[in-house]
Amino acid sequence: MFLIVLFPVLIFPIVLKTTFQIAIPKYMVMNGKPTGVGYEIFQKLKKSLEKRGIDLVWDGKFRNMEEIQSLLSSCKIDLFIGMSKTKKRMEKFDFSSYPLYSLSYVFLTRKRAKKVKKILVVGGTKTESLLLRASPSNEKFNIIRVQSVDHAVSLLDSGKADAIFYNSMSLGYIYNQNPLKYSIITYFSGKYYQFVAFSKCLHKNIKEILNKAIFEMLRSGEVKAIILNFALWNYMRPANYLIFAVSNWPPYEFTDGERWFGIDAEVVQKLFKELGFEIEMENMSLARTLESIKLGIIDGTFSISMTSDRKKYMYFSSEPISISIDGFLYRKDRFKDKDLYTPMNLVCGYVPGYAYENVLSQETSLRLIPLSSIESGVRALLAGRIDILATNKFVGMYYVKKLGEAEEVSFLPVFGRDYYYVALSKVDSYHKEILEAFSKRFEIFKHTRDYERILEGYGLSYEDARIM
Repeated sequence: MFLIVLFPVLIFPIVLKTTFQIAIPKYMVMNGKPTGVGYEIFQKLKKSLEKRGIDLVWDGKFRNMEEIQSLLSSCKIDLFIGMSKTKKRMEKFDFSSYPLYSLSYVFLTRKRAKKVKKILVVGGTKTESLLLRASPSNEKFNIIRVQSVDHAVSLLDSGKADAIFYNSMSLGYIYNQNPLKYSIITYFSGKYYQFVAFSKCLHKNIKEILNKAIFEMLRSGEVKAIILNFALWNYMRPANYLIFAVSNWPPYEFTDGERWFGIDAEVVQKLFKELGFEIEMENMSLARTLESIKLGIIDGTFSISMTSDRKKYMYFSSEPISISIDGFLYRKDRFKDKDLYTPMNLVCGYVPGYAYENVLSQETSLRLIPLSSIESGVRALLAGRIDILATNKFVGMYYVKKLGEAEEVSFLPVFGRDYYYVALSKVDSYHKEILEAFSKRFEIFKHTRDYERILEGYGLSYEDARIM
């Protein structure tokens, strides 16, 4: 006869208590039963924790955010699912290492509303503090503080207010219920994340178990599935979902319209996937990319050089992911390298917006011709319409090889080297942690045979792209 010995935590499980918020669709009641995004996450987390000998229970109450914060700070509940970070909150509570999802700020108005003067905001929330900061004391807005979104909607419907200012999850859900009745107006202040908030009394070992469970929920796609189930994909995203703006810049990145290829694109997609992230790439011009990152409309970009101005609104990876060697492409049958050291009256093609443009503008011996793209510049060079083309070596030679003219063209490095990084918006500090994790992973990866294979796939050797 075998004696089965169970671990004590399975016989006497640790009990963690939480509460729910009065906030649709995070927590709500339908057909007499609790439901909502936060509730579904609670159910998934509860099931995951049961395997670890922890029982997560709901206290049976729906409360406003001020009550929830009071319960957390007094250790009467152990955690709350779905709270954004503020400096004041971080003094009173701890937060999960990984957020659950990202939101943005929006206004909900009645359809065809002409003026917005009376704005409703839920008290005790991050949206309230943001609106108060964004509205100067002399602003002609009347801010009305309410305790719940339900109350705000009733006031809006009755005509006692003109708009509700709140997070995109709640107002997006309300809009979806009656799109003919309401309008959504985006507030361009970027997105923010919501986490699981922990009581300071909760033991650090329990917090670590919770962090692992939260990460597995994100990595497995459970949080994404919940968002999709509530038809809220246009208003919120799982926290492991990042949107990068990039442009055709081969061999670093380029697209066939469906997928993205290139040295940096492959590295970024591979390493972020290993870190548990899902990546979406949008094709944007550099100018639009930078503006979108400032506003936090997108998360970031890559294959971008670091400048003092960009550091004001972007976090950069500590490790560069590739190198740029800038100079002149020229036809071998027309010039030799030595001829270009004193380029008198040569017609020089260039694409505006790159770092070397400032140097070119000071070179009075050149006749500068702005071009729409590096590819059009290579074609102009081969056709004899320009004498030299200012470009990144690897980009220029990519198009030369693509056109089958590699033996006819050479490159002279003139402007030195620059480094390209992964960069994320400073709209949320969590992006800094993401880049730290990416940089550590890339530091290891760049010494592997897999990295060399990626380079070789685009006709480069490790020495060509050496960034150490």
